[in-house]
Amino acid sequence: MDYQTWLNIIDKIKSGNNSEELLNTLKNAPINNNINELIIPKIEELIKTRFEKRIITITNDLDNIFNDSNYLDLILVNLKKEITFLLEICNLKQLDEDTKNNLKLYLVNKTEQVYDILLKEAKRIDYTGIYEMTIKNNKMKWSK
Repeated sequence: MDYQTWLNIIDKIKSGNNSEELLNTLKNAPINNNINELIIPKIEELIKTRFEKRIITITNDLDNIFNDSNYLDLILVNLKKEITFLLEICNLKQLDEDTKNNLKLYLVNKTEQVYDILLKEAKRIDYTGIYEMTIKNNKMKWSK
């Protein structure tokens, strides 16, 4: 796969496309040492940009999220899907082990920060514990 094709696919994914077909295209792409050094920063940027967009969406909608526990549940399920998708991108064979580990660590740390913020807000708003329980039940389970 040539560099421009990589850029096109990365741009499509960066704009919010969760296509398994695009992901499989990246997974099945052979390693091209001539362009690999150019691709790695683009993949890192893709992962961080997609994650930050998801977090901005959540923070902008906090009022609605904490008005309906079903909506909170939906938001958390979508967050988990997004993180799972991004973790799959982290495992691309084009990335060296250090880069993979750094990106995964970034996702784990930032996601845990989001959960902590949501839990604090849930405790502040809801004395019944429904929101807190919803967050804890939908929390990402990290495998070591």
